[in-house]
Amino acid sequence: MAGAGRRFDDVLAAAGRDPATVDRYLMLDPASPVYSLSGAGFFADALARAAEYGFTDAVTYWPRSAGWYAGDEAVLDRIAADVLPGLQPPGRGTDSGARP
Repeated sequence: MAGAGRRFDDVLAAAGRDPATVDRYLMLDPASPVYSLSGAGFFADALARAAEYGFTDAVTYWPRSAGWYAGDEAVLDRIAADVLPGLQPPGRGTDSGARP
């Protein structure tokens, strides 16, 4: 994954784009045998790994009542209250949708 990120940086630079200005999204759940919202600690670990690989944003499925993405919305609430504020870089989390 790190190699793919470096290649992407090279392609951006060759096109005259600053790699630091490009958001990089990772869909967490297809990459893991465990649902990312199975626990706040597991989600925090998944976000930390994504950041290590250069991803700026991570996406997960809303918890469902049954099936593969079965989860408890209380876990999502804990993540929003306890995990995300500590992981968001300055200036993120108040995004108006506008991009430079």
